[in-house]
Amino acid sequence: MLIRPTYAKVNLGAIKLNVANIKKHLPNGAMICAVVKADGYGHGSTMVSKAVKEAGAEWLGVAMPEEAAVLREEGVAGPILVLGPANLAQWRKAAGLDLSMAVVSYACVQNALTVSRECGVKMRLHIKADTGMNRVGVKTLEEAGRILDTIAQEDCLELEGLMTHFACADEADKTYTHLQNERFGTFIRLVREKGFAPIIHAANSGAALDCPQFAYDMVRVGIAIYGCYPSDEVSRDVLLEPAMSLHTQVSFIKELKEGERLSYGGLYTCDKTMRIATLPIGYADGYNRLLTGKGEVLVGGRRARVVGRVCMDQILIDVTDIDDVCLNTHVVCFGEQNGNRIPVEEYAEKCGTINYETLCAISPRVQRLYVED
Repeated sequence: MLIRPTYAKVNLGAIKLNVANIKKHLPNGAMICAVVKADGYGHGSTMVSKAVKEAGAEWLGVAMPEEAAVLREEGVAGPILVLGPANLAQWRKAAGLDLSMAVVSYACVQNALTVSRECGVKMRLHIKADTGMNRVGVKTLEEAGRILDTIAQEDCLELEGLMTHFACADEADKTYTHLQNERFGTFIRLVREKGFAPIIHAANSGAALDCPQFAYDMVRVGIAIYGCYPSDEVSRDVLLEPAMSLHTQVSFIKELKEGERLSYGGLYTCDKTMRIATLPIGYADGYNRLLTGKGEVLVGGRRARVVGRVCMDQILIDVTDIDDVCLNTHVVCFGEQNGNRIPVEEYAEKCGTINYETLCAISPRVQRLYVED
C-alpha cells in the first residue's frame, strides 16, 4: 500500500518482455545471467530476480555476497554468480549461500581453498580474464595456468566458468571489442587444453544486443533487462521496454508576483505573475540537484520546468500555463503520461550522467510499486 505520494513504478511485465526479446536474439542454447546487483539497478533485486527467472533467465549476477544473501533470505533459489572481487570474510559468507564466485587473481583461489576446507563445501569458481578492461582480472596466461593447476589438484574446488568483460561494447566501433574477444580466445584455448569445459561468458548488454556471435554459453545482461539501451550507439533491433517510471503529486500550489524569488539562494526570479507548484521529491529521493533550472516533469501530459534550486525533499515547478493543476495532481518525473514521455536518458543527460546511475540513485525511501502491465 502506498502512503507517500512519491514512488517509483516498476513494470515487471516489461522486465519479462525484455528478457524474452533478448533470449530470442541470442543463438540457440545461450543462457542469460540477469545482473541484479545494486538492488536490481534500483528496481528491487528480489522482485526482479523472480521476474527474470519466470521469463527464462537461468542465472543471476550480483556484485558481492551480501547482495546474494538478501536474495537467499527472500527464497530466491538457483545459480547466483558473484561478479566482483571478495575478501576472505566475504568468501566465508559465500560458502554458506551456495554461490559461484569470480576469481580475479591467484589469491582468490587461496581464499577459496581456505574457506572450502574450513566449511567442508565445494567452491564453484569462474575465472575472470582481463582482456582489456584493466579493472580486475587475471591478466596473463601464466597466472591463469597456475590457477587452473591448483583447481585440478583440489577436489574441493570446481572450475564452473571462464569470463571476461568488454569495455567498449556499447560503442558503434567494435574494434576494441573484437580485440578483447581475440585475447579471450587465448584463455579459452588454455582452459580447454588443461582438460576443463566450463561455462564461457563474455557479453554484457551492449555485446548481447550488437554482437550475439560473442554470446558463447551465456551472456550477462544488466541495463537491457530493465528496458534501457546501454548507449545511443547500440542498435535498437531488439525491442526493450523501460521498466521504471518516477512519480509524485502536487503538495502545495501558490501564485507569486513578478520579482519574487524561489528556493534556496533565490536563484530564480519570477518575470511575471506565476503559478508555482511544490512537489514532495528532492535529491534525497534521487532527484538530482543538477536538475536545478534544467529539469522538466509531466503534468497532465504537458512539460513543466523545474524552477529554483532542487532541495533535499522538495522541488518547485512552473504550472502557470497548465490548466487544472491542484493539490494531489499526478506528476511524472520520468516515464510516460497521457502519451508524452520524459525518457530516463533525457533526465540523465541533463545531469551529465547515464541511465544506469539515474536508476540506481533512486533512494530506498522512495517506495516501489510493482505492476504487471
